[in-house]
Amino acid sequence: MTRFERVLLFRTFLLGIVLTIVVIVLDRVDAFRSLERWTYDTRAKHFQYFTPKPTDRILHVDIDDSTLQSVGAWPWSRTVIADMIDELHMAGAKVIAMDILFSEPKPTRLVREVNESVTEVDEDGEFAAAIRRAGCVLVPSKFNFAETAAKASAQEIAIAKALENDCEASIEQANAVLAKQGVKAADSDLFFDAREHALAVRVEKAMAGGQRSLYELREMILPHSTGSGALPRLLAREYQQYVAEQEAKRLTVPIRPGNIAPLGSGASVLTISKLAAAAQYTAFVDYLQEPDGVVRGVPLFIQHNGRLVPQMGLALACAQLDADLSRAVLARDQVTIPANGRLITIPVHTYQSEAYGDVTLYMDIPWFGTRDWKTMYDYPARRVIAQHLPAVEIWEISQRRAGVAKNNVAADQALQALLSTTDPDKLAEYQKHVPDLHDATVRQPIIDATLKDIVPFLEQYKSIKPDELTAEDRAFMSAADALDRVAVANRDLTSQINALRSSLHQHANGRAVLIGWTAAGAMDTVPTSIHAKCPGVVVHGVVFNAIVTGQMWQMGAWWTVALITGVIGLLTTGIVAWLSPWKALMCTAAVIGGYTLLNCFVRFDYGNSIVGLAAPLVASVAVWSALTLSRFITEITERARIKKRFQKYVDPKLVNHLLDNPHKSGMEGELREMTVIFTDLAGFTTISEKLQEAAVPLLNEYLSLMVPVINKREGFINRFMGDGILFFFGAPMDCPDHAVRAVATGLDMQIAMISFNKELVERGHQPLAVRVGVSTGMMIVGDAGGADFAEYTVLGDCVNLGARLESANKATGTKGLVSGRTEELAREHFLFRPIASLQVKGKTRGVMTFEPIAPIAEATDEQHRYVAMTKTAFDAFQNRAFAECIVALNELDAAFGDSKLSKTYRQMCEEYLVECPKDFDGQIVLSEK
Repeated sequence: MTRFERVLLFRTFLLGIVLTIVVIVLDRVDAFRSLERWTYDTRAKHFQYFTPKPTDRILHVDIDDSTLQSVGAWPWSRTVIADMIDELHMAGAKVIAMDILFSEPKPTRLVREVNESVTEVDEDGEFAAAIRRAGCVLVPSKFNFAETAAKASAQEIAIAKALENDCEASIEQANAVLAKQGVKAADSDLFFDAREHALAVRVEKAMAGGQRSLYELREMILPHSTGSGALPRLLAREYQQYVAEQEAKRLTVPIRPGNIAPLGSGASVLTISKLAAAAQYTAFVDYLQEPDGVVRGVPLFIQHNGRLVPQMGLALACAQLDADLSRAVLARDQVTIPANGRLITIPVHTYQSEAYGDVTLYMDIPWFGTRDWKTMYDYPARRVIAQHLPAVEIWEISQRRAGVAKNNVAADQALQALLSTTDPDKLAEYQKHVPDLHDATVRQPIIDATLKDIVPFLEQYKSIKPDELTAEDRAFMSAADALDRVAVANRDLTSQINALRSSLHQHANGRAVLIGWTAAGAMDTVPTSIHAKCPGVVVHGVVFNAIVTGQMWQMGAWWTVALITGVIGLLTTGIVAWLSPWKALMCTAAVIGGYTLLNCFVRFDYGNSIVGLAAPLVASVAVWSALTLSRFITEITERARIKKRFQKYVDPKLVNHLLDNPHKSGMEGELREMTVIFTDLAGFTTISEKLQEAAVPLLNEYLSLMVPVINKREGFINRFMGDGILFFFGAPMDCPDHAVRAVATGLDMQIAMISFNKELVERGHQPLAVRVGVSTGMMIVGDAGGADFAEYTVLGDCVNLGARLESANKATGTKGLVSGRTEELAREHFLFRPIASLQVKGKTRGVMTFEPIAPIAEATDEQHRYVAMTKTAFDAFQNRAFAECIVALNELDAAFGDSKLSKTYRQMCEEYLVECPKDFDGQIVLSEK
């Protein structure tokens, strides 16, 4: 191999590695998201060869076109739905879920019964009674997924406060108050929004002081408004929303300590309180559509008002499996729920949403079937509709029961006419205990006995000539004929009812029933990976199927895709470097095809694992294309360059040297998880002002003391920043326990300061304190700078966080703060106490922080007690138990002395006891760096 060939080989491999790294980085920032979505949907549609049989423990009751044609246009009377609930319960349904929102109460109405009597019907009351009788009904809720809330302007705050004090104020009166405060006048949109918010706040405050009726609230909040005005109607709506919130809260579960926080929710549309009070479960029915509009996954939980609300498919599955959602363990990569002595484990991951940020507890929906969602449960043919029942088939039962009731009215009239003639005493006894009009079984023996008893009378009438029959005789015979017809009709209707109920029992017995819209014009449809238009209720069913069968998809770790991309990129590089262009093309195509088949059939279809397909394919294509082109260009350029240099330089030794050393590269930047530490010397500014230039030797003495401490744990000192030090663990050498070493170094520095401060005091100086900020996460490490000067350093958001944590010690009164990721990696080695969820300067989201106390092996009982008491106060604050938090802080200060952290929490608790923000998230916001 000539020197030129060695140079060309080196450059080929170098470019291939660089391109592969670029593809990996681009994949990490979702540059290939559109292509990845396409490959995702393609696998979901076409690779179901190993997909197992779906569950038979679900029944979809569809409000479809045939149902609407028979029952009528929506909305229906809620008594119709109540009848359906009753029939499903009688059919043995284990749990009934309605993917239908009943967010507005129905007024009572007058109904003319089949016996011509007029009664007042409370539709919501009858519906609630049916739900209560079933005892296993799930009612839905709808939420807006929480976006980052915009900070309210001074104008918005002022108008809201003005209207809260007087909800009946007109826009002119409110603007007059604003003018006195020097605030810009509000327009009508802002005014009406603020008034609605003010009413909601007043209702919440009033109800917090004890349960009150709507009339009492109107007297308190709107004493001068008439009952038919817009304000009372708005107040009634806010009152209904508040009551519905309280009933919905009963059906949700608290967030357990240690569980990760799910996505928050904004405005809600809830089932009315009367129905929610009768229900046993609730769930949210919202979908999180990706930017292209397709639903590929769902968050399993959201949090609303500090409590967990499950996704409908999850809630329905847990009800079917007798799983206890209140004991669910929510981790970053899986959700674990106990159920009848076993654990339901659901793989989840964090989805990066462009609209909502990090969506935790996100489950990829394991689609199955064809584009026709109606046949997806017909396994394996997927040809006929299975486990879908039109709601009209249940409605038909109630229609036949109504026919029975109508017949029974005629039967009662006939019985009265006949028995009044043949047996008045029997008639009086019957009228004392008239059976329910819908009950044919009790009436039928009475009808049969009466028909038998009147046979002699009818025989007697047969012997009389028709023209000799009296009007009473004819009426008697007509009643007898009517009663006979009713007996025949009721037997036929009863037979039909029994047949329909038997069929419904076969469909619903022991199953979870999901009622929802599937009609062609329904608004609740979404595109999915395999359907262009799919009813939302079907998506809930697919989630249910995955959890019940345990056949769930698991998202592969990002580093898996990065590793595969790296391997394929290097393999393609080797192919291009060693083979001729045509052979390289064929081998590259084989690599792409082989990995595609392996990914689709083995990893995805057989292993239920979703591993990125786009990045490896892009890496292979990009590396082959770029390297093939580069080799041609390099060969031409290199020959021209050598020729040119030979013309300029005569001595061949110099040419050989240039060919052997064409360039030298520095350490390329790479992304890896590391731990960075920032330290600062508190109190040094005061000493430096006093000592002037004499402070420099003192600073050098301090740094000379700390450098060995850092080197002891093999930390890499990046730079000295005055009296501060920046160093990190995890580069340039690999260091798996970088977080443990960082925390240990921080504690060692605090110990080293003890003897150093003794010397300072002996010299007449004030003692100093080291503040330490530790942050662990993904950082870019490598050369930074230009061609003439470069520095090996770390960059990234986690690096900035370390600096902010060092500074945050001033606000919390601590000596050292570590990020949540640091504590997670080092918790088995050190005792930490929780400090706060801090929103540091430059951040929009809070970061959980901890203070390292001591190595666990060396921690004293007193230190454990200190941590436990701090955690008690912290947990109370996070759970909005502000009064309990103050008590815990008082006990903590009494045991260990006052602290700045206690003062901060106590001050916030006292403020929140007066008025707690609606969007309270337990964070402490730091306004300074």
